[in-house]
Amino acid sequence: MCLILYTYIEDQYEQETFNSLNAYVLKSFEGRPFNDDTALARCMHLTYSLETMHRKVFSAAAVGGFIAKDIRPVSFDFTTGQGACGSSSLVLGRLLLCMRYPMRFAHMQVDGINGGHQVLEANINDRWVVLDPLYNLYFVRPDGRMASFDDLHNNWAYYKAQVPAGYDMRYRYEGVTYTNWNKIPVVMPAVKTLLNLVVGRSRADAISLRPFFLRKFHFLFIILLIIYTMVLSFTVRRLIRKKGPAPRPLSYPYLEAVVKPGTQLIA
Repeated sequence: MCLILYTYIEDQYEQETFNSLNAYVLKSFEGRPFNDDTALARCMHLTYSLETMHRKVFSAAAVGGFIAKDIRPVSFDFTTGQGACGSSSLVLGRLLLCMRYPMRFAHMQVDGINGGHQVLEANINDRWVVLDPLYNLYFVRPDGRMASFDDLHNNWAYYKAQVPAGYDMRYRYEGVTYTNWNKIPVVMPAVKTLLNLVVGRSRADAISLRPFFLRKFHFLFIILLIIYTMVLSFTVRRLIRKKGPAPRPLSYPYLEAVVKPGTQLIA
């Protein structure tokens, strides 16, 4: 029960932290029309600023332990900023989750190897746009809109002029995967095969599972609550079964048929 309460408190703390960041972004639009492209850019700028500051102040060792190493909630990445592109993308993803933007994690191919760099894609107006919070970077198309991964992949020669100083030029959007379907042998490949049959290979390849596990403490809270409920139910049923049914009162059908009601029998 204590673990359930602990995971609930941690989840609420993390949720309120990102709700506050969400409110900060929305407040910047006071008196101005809301714009999705601008909102995404401000979310990324805020993530970059906070992660850069936290990286200078904190270290992974300062907030180590079982929670940080084995559970590794987004609050850890938010506090330390030690996970480079992975941490920055998780923090931005958690913020966009609060703002209810559909998003997915894009694992970029680098020098022909999958997962060399991680960026985030957010969906606005039925189109996916690329955000790279590690470099505080988004790309702008000739029409002024944010660029997608396909835009960058098909015309990197044009978009590479927009990267900031210090950008690793190996990150040139060669290719992308959204989920490592080999992470859990047998199980995840089987799920992927099933998805290929149900929704088609192209749609299955674009599925990102990581957004479903951004709220790790919430996920743990639900799992622990289910286990606790099952154990409690099993225990109660065993106690009832062990106690057994209430004893039936003794009855004497023959005497009831012969002796009239109200007659006193002398022993």
